[in-house]
Amino acid sequence: VCFGQELILPERINKAVGENVVITPIRIPDPPHQYIRWSFNSLNNTILSGSPGGITILPPYTNRVHLDTSTLALELRTLTDSDTGQYTLEVQTPAKPFTDVTSLYVFGVADGNGDSLSAGAIAGIVIGVLLGLAGISGLSFYFMKAKVMPRTKSSGSKQNEVTHDEQQQDPQYVNMNEVTMRTTCTQMGQTTRPDD
Repeated sequence: VCFGQELILPERINKAVGENVVITPIRIPDPPHQYIRWSFNSLNNTILSGSPGGITILPPYTNRVHLDTSTLALELRTLTDSDTGQYTLEVQTPAKPFTDVTSLYVFGVADGNGDSLSAGAIAGIVIGVLLGLAGISGLSFYFMKAKVMPRTKSSGSKQNEVTHDEQQQDPQYVNMNEVTMRTTCTQMGQTTRPDD
């Protein structure tokens, strides 16, 4: 806490249900402080008030709050959803009054140590893990299938391997001209070879 001629509270505080919070001012007016008051959601809903030597804590905060009179920090214990809201600190000094506001947001259900996750967060994690496993399974299946099935050679023409040398002919096509010519001659009534 710094001292000066202004009052500055933290902008926003987030806590879980069941936790404790200490709202500590960032900067407070120079002492002496003649009057201190913390209120919740409106100036009519006073949590505590009085001079540093005689602070009065009002119900329902009687057993839930504590004020550090040197730093003006307000401690709220065992937070509930209904503690969410704006907290106002008013400080009266001999020179002038100071006022500032902060917001407290109390979320979720805590298990006492503040490490719990919401149901939505848990559902998101589960869905993410399941999608990840499905993706891994799909890739594994694809690669295993590709490894098991050997690649077959095409019996078609070699489009990528053009041969310019007649000595390197594909054995399946060596006699193709002869077969074609023989069939043609047979159909015409001749059984001779075309080269005869």
